[in-house]
Amino acid sequence: MKKHQFSNFISLNCLALWGLLLASGCSTVEFSSDELLERAAVLCDHGRGDEALFALDQVSQQMPEQPRTYYLQGVAYELVQNDGLAKRAYDDCLRLEPENPDALNNRGVVQARLGRLEESIADLIRATQINPSDPLALTNLALAYHDRHQYELAIATYDKALSLTTNPQLLLQLGNVQQEMRNFVEAEKRYSESIILSPQFAPAFLGRASARLELGRLNEALADLDSAKRFDRDGILQGVIQDMRFRIERSDQKGTSVSKANTEPVRRWLEDQGWHLQENAESVFGYSMAKIDTPSTRAETRDVLILMRDSNGDAVCEYDQANTALKSDRPTALIVVDQAKLNDSTFQSNSQADNPNWLIRVDLQWRPTRADFAPRTVTVRTLPTTASR
Repeated sequence: MKKHQFSNFISLNCLALWGLLLASGCSTVEFSSDELLERAAVLCDHGRGDEALFALDQVSQQMPEQPRTYYLQGVAYELVQNDGLAKRAYDDCLRLEPENPDALNNRGVVQARLGRLEESIADLIRATQINPSDPLALTNLALAYHDRHQYELAIATYDKALSLTTNPQLLLQLGNVQQEMRNFVEAEKRYSESIILSPQFAPAFLGRASARLELGRLNEALADLDSAKRFDRDGILQGVIQDMRFRIERSDQKGTSVSKANTEPVRRWLEDQGWHLQENAESVFGYSMAKIDTPSTRAETRDVLILMRDSNGDAVCEYDQANTALKSDRPTALIVVDQAKLNDSTFQSNSQADNPNWLIRVDLQWRPTRADFAPRTVTVRTLPTTASR
């Protein structure tokens, strides 16, 4: 029997320790319904879903009211990657045994894969209510909250799971949530805890490299990437590692997203234009801005991408920021500044500040296409452009 997690996470196996011959193909040996059920459980634990389904089909004809039959059918259908029939099997199991926490957990996982996060969360909440000491169901619930961008609930649920069991995967996932919330110090801490538990856990090194990049600790980030590359024995992470190394190398003495410490002149300049800049943890850019509705102007909001120009005249954009800008269904505000001049400038709040010397490019109606980005990079071109204000 299996209880599952979705995405690329682990499964908890409950192996039936029974000395049954795992034969494939035809057999002249006749088994009782109970024996067939145990045979199917062992086949599921060994990943042989097709054979398990054959045995379970016989059992369901002889024992149509046995909930375990349908539970194992659900597991077997998952093994053959048929989530629709898996859900139907778990439905049948729960019709006969509504308080089965394992079936609720597994159906919650299947619902998530089918894109039904609301139903998934309902199943997983019920599973954790029935068995509050099950760390796997709690972990799955946290993953579902994460997918719904309910970060505070995800963190609280991960913490409950960690109070019951500690493993590097859980800490990695918690670090990922903190990273998405832009809590980079806390994310680094969680990745480090994961590495302590599993010193060769490549994804944790990769996650910590990303957090340290955001914190401006480039040498430490590069060291973590070296470790991630060394321990990624299957080569699954190599493309991501290479991309991040490129970003770090470009960030060293070159353009990157402007730090929050340097946004005050930008903030004051925008206010002179009638906009108000706000930090926004929900935005991948970290900022949004709004214009107050007046009789002469309607209320508007924008996500804001603030970049620093490098010595080549380009501004390096994060990969997730570039993708978000490309997919956005509303205009983004793009502001490119000269870091050196920004740091040195004394802002004058008067009419002469319409075009401050640190401002390289401004487009408050930016709807980028892939042509806006240099080939094979995420560098926003900063050639002269007509500002849209």
